[in-house]
Amino acid sequence: ASRLYRPQVVGSIEKKLWEPYGDADALELAMHPNGTSVRDDIYTRDILANAYVPLKGNVYKSFIADMDELKVHEKIADWSATPYDWRLSLDDILSHGTQTGDNISYLTPTSTPYIIQELRRLASSSRTGKVTIIAHSNGGLVGKALLQKLGTTTSAQLIDKVIFVAVPQTGTPKAIGAILHGFEQALPVSWFPLALSPDTARMMARNMPSAYNLLTSHQYFAYTADPVIAFDDSTLLAPWRAKYGDTITTSERLRTFLADTSRPMLPTAEEIKDPIVGNDTLIQRAETLHNTELDAWTPPTGIRLIEIAGWGEDTMKTLRYYQGTAGTCAERRTDSTCAVITQTPVLDYTVDMTIDGDGTVVVPSALWTTGGERYWVDLGDFNNNLPQSLLHVDRKHADILEVSQLRTLLETIMTNGSTSTLPRFISTTQPPADTTDDRLTFTLHSPLTLDLYDDLGNHTGVSTSTGFLEENIPGSRYERFGGITYAATPASTTIHVVMRGTATGSFTLDVDETRGGVITAST
Repeated sequence: ASRLYRPQVVGSIEKKLWEPYGDADALELAMHPNGTSVRDDIYTRDILANAYVPLKGNVYKSFIADMDELKVHEKIADWSATPYDWRLSLDDILSHGTQTGDNISYLTPTSTPYIIQELRRLASSSRTGKVTIIAHSNGGLVGKALLQKLGTTTSAQLIDKVIFVAVPQTGTPKAIGAILHGFEQALPVSWFPLALSPDTARMMARNMPSAYNLLTSHQYFAYTADPVIAFDDSTLLAPWRAKYGDTITTSERLRTFLADTSRPMLPTAEEIKDPIVGNDTLIQRAETLHNTELDAWTPPTGIRLIEIAGWGEDTMKTLRYYQGTAGTCAERRTDSTCAVITQTPVLDYTVDMTIDGDGTVVVPSALWTTGGERYWVDLGDFNNNLPQSLLHVDRKHADILEVSQLRTLLETIMTNGSTSTLPRFISTTQPPADTTDDRLTFTLHSPLTLDLYDDLGNHTGVSTSTGFLEENIPGSRYERFGGITYAATPASTTIHVVMRGTATGSFTLDVDETRGGVITAST
């Protein structure tokens, strides 16, 4: 969530490449296969206060405002929102960083890396001589690598607290879907990919070191028995099962599947359903980084560690491939409607979800490191209590710092206040799953649209009149990724399902009933 820019070819006006406003912008951020930037003039300056308003909304805006207020009222001496070029390897980020005016380039090495110099500057003005680091998402991996680079003694001299917010410390399954299929990477939102398409997103990720650092590591598999990839028992997928097994439950097997240049090709109805072949060199680097540095990291003596995880939002845990069907018209009537459809088996995929996460990062990864304090943010409960309106935005991983109760907790920790009484939606133990709350989940594989209505006429889906997402059925959720539409509602609500065909062909609609995140019935 740092903005990236480049100079214009003519004149002094710059061009913002991230956040992008079209695939062409994003493609300028492409990387070489060795993980270095194709362009040598990319720089950063700031973090995202908000993006794609009103479809996306605030990211760090409220957090920035709160930190400024803390400084104005002298509760803290100073603070810095520290942007970095998130495409790069952690080593490049921490050994590069040259500031010219307000702009910072991370593309050439320097003896005075920006992040380290900024840390020392803040420490010099601190009343205690030390700095509190708040690291969100990938920033937590940067924070771990920073402390490793500084060493135990220097870290303890400069830093008093490290706060990890929704950090994928041992990776997260969603990264697998992002690399292979551009899963949930469309911008501004999955159902309106005008600024960034899933196909372009996965092209960017293919040679991006940071993307592979988010893959599930060896330690992730040591914790969970859930596979990250599974293959059905169909004839179509037999070549994959023979080569990779029925499921992928180790980092070694995951790497084999991701990087296999001789992976048997299977027919697909859409190009985005065909998983790309990843960059084996970058996968190996990420494995080594996790095995030797990140996953074994513990806070140095004298540094207080706080880990915060988002919980209660449907989060991908398994990418499940299966044999689907594609329909083509073999014979048309005189009125051009189709008289005979030929069905062909094709590769398709769906995803298994868990509520043990924030929509992106699963909780076990966010709370990985021992020796620290742990907090859960109940995003499910928080979002269910948001006022329903046309432009309301559920808070998930990317904008978790827009949860005001979380920011209150951060202020308490920063200023050494008491955490004996916690804000609403915050707890020191996992929130209990509501075992009485049955839910229906609808997973639709294209080519149709999906709209849900309750008996009062409340709608969940993409509005045909405004183009905006509506989640007006109380307690409902709606996502679209690739050729899959996913929606969920309370099972106690009578739901009317409307699907409209958008092309000739066949479709699959899966309906699951769940209780406490566990499937109890399917059709």
